[in-house]
Amino acid sequence: MTMQTNREIKAFCPDFGPVRQALSEHGASYLENTDQVDYYYNLADTPEGNSRRRLKIRIDKEAPQVIYYEEGQESGGRTSSFRVWGLNGHETKEMLDAVLGVRAVVNKQREIWTKDNVVFNLDDVESVGKILEVEIRLDGGFDVEAQLKEYQELFGPYLGDEIDGSNEDLVDGLI
Repeated sequence: MTMQTNREIKAFCPDFGPVRQALSEHGASYLENTDQVDYYYNLADTPEGNSRRRLKIRIDKEAPQVIYYEEGQESGGRTSSFRVWGLNGHETKEMLDAVLGVRAVVNKQREIWTKDNVVFNLDDVESVGKILEVEIRLDGGFDVEAQLKEYQELFGPYLGDEIDGSNEDLVDGLI
């Protein structure tokens, strides 16, 4: 499987009401609500030190998944490259738990919206709070940087502090 790449916006959001209204007016479609648990594993950063590697198992109402990604912070957003694999049985999780150790467990309720090549996640993360995550996929012939700017302007008035890391970092107390 090849790596997929997103440009992302991630920020605290004190109230999802205005964001939902903006999404609806902007032509986004509500997809679903789901409960998710992400188990993050201990991995070293890349040797170059310019990106962060992450490995997690996500469990929700769909089949469990193993997700590996590398992320780097850039001006105006972050870039994440990732791969996703299906997870068969509990043996893989048990092996990763034993070999790498669980660094953090993130419990969240996620409301998912979509438009074109963009996924909007309205997350209520246990012990952290409400977070808006905009994932712009680098495919489909869209001007991703223009989309990034458009969504920063659209949601900017409704957002709190920008988040440079992952939910793992928030739960683990790193940011």
